[in-house]
Parts: sequence; structure tokens; C-alpha cells
Amino acid sequence: KNETQTYLTMAEEVPSPGKNTMWDDFAPLYDDILEEYTVPMGHEMMYMVKLNTRSRILELGSGPGRLLNEICSLANPEALIFGTDISRPMIDRAQNRIRDQNGESSNRVTLVQLDNHALPFATNSFDAIISSLNLMLVKDPEKMAKECHRVLTKGNPIIFSVWGRKGEFFGLQNRVADEVAGDATEDDGNGFNRLGNPVELKKVLQDAGFSRIHFWTRNLQFNITDPDHYSTFFTQVQMTLDPRYKGCSEEKREKLCQRYKEEFIRSTDANGPICEEILFALAFK
Repeated sequence: KNETQTYLTMAEEVPSPGKNTMWDDFAPLYDDILEEYTVPMGHEMMYMVKLNTRSRILELGSGPGRLLNEICSLANPEALIFGTDISRPMIDRAQNRIRDQNGESSNRVTLVQLDNHALPFATNSFDAIISSLNLMLVKDPEKMAKECHRVLTKGNPIIFSVWGRKGEFFGLQNRVADEVAGDATEDDGNGFNRLGNPVELKKVLQDAGFSRIHFWTRNLQFNITDPDHYSTFFTQVQMTLDPRYKGCSEEKREKLCQRYKEEFIRSTDANGPICEEILFALAFK
């Protein structure tokens, strides 16, 4: 990969984030459930950056690689593609998926384990960057945005998606978790709906140096109709991501699962399918 190496500056010297228990443990759940709903919106992101005209593409926060796999399939056959994620199990899933579904063309894809705060790429390395549902999760989104600006070539696009205004998908999840735990988690500004306001996100991007910033939203509908499926899934999510439920008793787990089922039935009977808003931002260097 001689040509590939010209776009990396000493990636082997960048400290690995190491084991990230939360996202490592979450990898199977994210791959099995959430990714299938978010990938179709990834197609819109690829269209907006004119993916098939790009020669050096970076996806930040690739997760288990479903969207990166689509990028590999739809990009120019000569394009070099890079993906990043903080979790080694996510990277491993992405590598296996891309290799299994793209054969020899997967050789042009390079995956790097990173937290996206310090990208091991030379300045002006890429002519398109895609980041789906990742910017709001990193510790310092301002620093990540500035790094994106550095590695993007002038005049070219970057596109972000973040969770927008909180809907019933996360709202129901949080209400039930707080109720069963007997206390509410403090809002430290680092939740899934962080940066879901266009005004706040625009400031982050402008401060990083981006211009010609465009916003739009889409409602993501989760076609989950089985209450047992929903309750089981979110119970697993809570026990994986929420410290209040780590190693909890079987009684508490069963109570959580039952309350998710009851609230899911109540909510869908009253409001129809559960939705969550996604906010998109297209910007240019």
C-alpha cells in the first residue's frame, strides 16, 4: 500500500485508544439493530458529497462498517478510502464485512483505531469526509472539527449527521431507565442529542474554519413493532451503556424490561411508530 502510506504520517506512532469498554461491549448490539436504520441516510450523505467523483475519502466513526461498506461499493473504483473508530471490536467487524462483501476491492480500504481528536493524516489529505452520528459522541467536538478542516483539501466537502431534537426513541429509553433506577442521570451535555441544535453545530463548524454550511433534518423511523423485541433490545443497551445497570440483579433487569415493554405499547398506541430526528450539516473548506 505504497500510495496509501503517502496519506498517513506515522499512524503507527499514534497512541491507540486501547480498550473502550462501553463501545467494545456495544458493538454487537449496534451492528444488529441501529446500523440497519442509519445506513439509508448514509446514502443521502454520499450523494451530497458527490462520492463517485472523489479520490481520497475519509469516514470518521465507522462503527461496524455498514456505511463504510456502502462507500467502498459506490465510490470510484480507484478511490482510496479510510475509516476510523475508537473501538477495536467495531474495527474488526468493519474489516470482516468489507472483506467479505467487496473482495479484492477491499484492499483500498484502510481502518485505523482512533478517537478522532488527533488524526494521523497529513494536511490536505482528503477530498471528502463523512461522519455519521459520531461528532456528538466525542469528548471534544471542536477539536475533532478542527482536525477535519486540517486534513480536508480546500474547496471540498465534509458532511456530518448528529441526532437532532430528542424524540420518543431516546425519550422513552431515558424515562424508563431513570424510573427503574430511582434516580435521573445528570445532563452533562455529552448525551446522544448533543449538538442537535443547528445554531450550536454551526458555531462548532465555523470556529473550525468551515464555510458554506447547510443544514437539513430527516425523521428516522424505527420499524420496530414487536414490544418484546424493543424491550429486550433496550434492556441490553441500558445494561451495556448505563453504569447504574452494570451487574444489576435479575429482578432489576426484569423490571426494566417489563417497563420498556409497557411504555413501548403505550407510546406506539398513542403516537404511532417511534421516530428520532437526524440533523445533517454539509460544509466546505
